[in-house]
Amino acid sequence: MATQATELVRAAASEAASTGIVLCHFTVTQKRLKSRSFHLECAPLAANGVGVRFIAPADIQGKRSGVAVVPLPWRGSRTSRIAAAPRLLLQLLRQHADIYHFQDPELLPLAFLLKAAFRKRVVYDAYEDFPSMAQKQDSCSPLG
Repeated sequence: MATQATELVRAAASEAASTGIVLCHFTVTQKRLKSRSFHLECAPLAANGVGVRFIAPADIQGKRSGVAVVPLPWRGSRTSRIAAAPRLLLQLLRQHADIYHFQDPELLPLAFLLKAAFRKRVVYDAYEDFPSMAQKQDSCSPLG
């Protein structure tokens, strides 16, 4: 199964590289280069010729595993991260990416703005399967 997924990523990446696609992954919560988003998604695409930018409050800058890391200032509270959304939006638009990829639920309004106002392609990648989790909670509820 993993081999099939790897082959699909390679095929998609080689096709994307020939078209010059740029992917911009952005987060406001990841201070380190986490394994799932960076090592399993961004780095393999970059290794196969896709332009990848990783915008995060990481304490590094420059290229890592072929991925251009763009640092953001760390904002500790969710409220301050939401308040900084206009500056993040400007940073995202400067990337001129073809696809914007994110995982932080608090960035959903910003992503909607990218999609609706600026006509960008946006992918929301959720770690959790919230609909299934909600159904399980409803079935365990004393009222349900």
